[in-house]
Amino acid sequence: MKLLSIELDALLDGALKGNFSDNNILIFSRYYLPEDFDPYDFVSDIDLSPHEEEIFNHASLCFKAELSAKRLIARAEQHSMGLRSKLISRGFGSSIAKIVVSSLQERCLLDDERYGVLWLQNRISSSSAYSPKKLLFSLRNKGISRDDANNAMKKVMSFDTEYALLDKYIKKNKLLISQPDLKYSLSYEGFSRDTLNEFFDENT
Repeated sequence: MKLLSIELDALLDGALKGNFSDNNILIFSRYYLPEDFDPYDFVSDIDLSPHEEEIFNHASLCFKAELSAKRLIARAEQHSMGLRSKLISRGFGSSIAKIVVSSLQERCLLDDERYGVLWLQNRISSSSAYSPKKLLFSLRNKGISRDDANNAMKKVMSFDTEYALLDKYIKKNKLLISQPDLKYSLSYEGFSRDTLNEFFDENT
């Protein structure tokens, strides 16, 4: 098989369309080619080796997975573990899914910390009452790393936000301010000392 020509795909930003001698057309991206592999070097009358053919086929498959991933991202913010699972469920191999997710992260199209911020904001603004500990546990349970989860929490949890969350948590769980060791229990649930002190000073 020979690579006859390469052209930019006008409909897909940054994508290349390769026309091959077996009448096959592959669309791929440089992101999924080896660093020292210039596809234009192979536009010739020389037959591609099996290894070279595999490189083009692999890049094309990765690009198809990327298009599927971008459609999911366009609908809603995704996180890395969840997106990998969704790509696998759509018929892409685990190695392809891993490569594509990594590439999207490198280009900041996928960001677990950003996902964490949006997820936390949604949970905190809901009618349910969560403690910071429960929120972090749930976020980590989605596959978000400890660092990304903690950084997301720091961005979201201002003093006013935490104070309102604490007030809602106490009311939803029908806790009594006079309950012995309540402040300690709330501290165990992840509420900060400063917020607890302020809240108890104002409500006792």
